[in-house]
Amino acid sequence: MEVSVLQSDMPSDMQKIISGFVVQGFKKKVEYEDISKCIKDECDKKFGDEFLCIVVDKNTGFGSCLKCAPGSLYMGEYKNNRVILFKI
Repeated sequence: MEVSVLQSDMPSDMQKIISGFVVQGFKKKVEYEDISKCIKDECDKKFGDEFLCIVVDKNTGFGSCLKCAPGSLYMGEYKNNRVILFKI
């Protein structure tokens, strides 16, 4: 299953790389905290910045109000999960 990018202000090549990290995180880990850390760590290594990552089940609902650094927002969906990645 592919990752659906729901919203992003990142360049498309960066979105594709991060989508790969999302799939990798879900294949390697089980707990949301571990999946989130895996995605964050890969992004930090690849892009050299401090990212924040939130992973939630899309059926449980989640609200947020974030002001993200320009060019850093990534929101994707994988299976029944949502991934929000950003820098502040």
